Amino acid sequence: MKEKGFNATTLLDPAGLHPGDVSTADEYAQLALRAFSYADIRATTTTPSADMSSKSSSTRIHVHTTDRLLDSRSQEILGGKTGYLDEAQYNFVVLTRHASGRELLLVMLGADSSDQRFIESNQIIDWANQSLK
Repeated sequence: MKEKGFNATTLLDPAGLHPGDVSTADEYAQLALRAFSYADIRATTTTPSADMSSKSSSTRIHVHTTDRLLDSRSQEILGGKTGYLDEAQYNFVVLTRHASGRELLLVMLGADSSDQRFIESNQIIDWANQSLK
């Protein structure tokens, strides 16, 4: 990651599940903005549910997003990603579009619960929307 300018970020597992995967809020925001610049990533991260199958099996499974803001803010959300590790607690990054057309990125790290990350994210997005009027 250092060769890409992410000096405080270490990724040992591409899925982000290794306890040694670390970053700062700032670098996580930069990485999220790069990821959300791809239309296919935006589309995937704003899809509430999908049917999937593995390459090695014909068994299909139905999966649901863990991004609960998609239920209440689907028109605003351009991309989002939830995460959890014992070491990092509940995390969330979301890119939204304000009514003015301005894009806002929120990084929520270390929430005490899954509910709390969405409660606090909603409050911050509401505050930002009011402030930008």
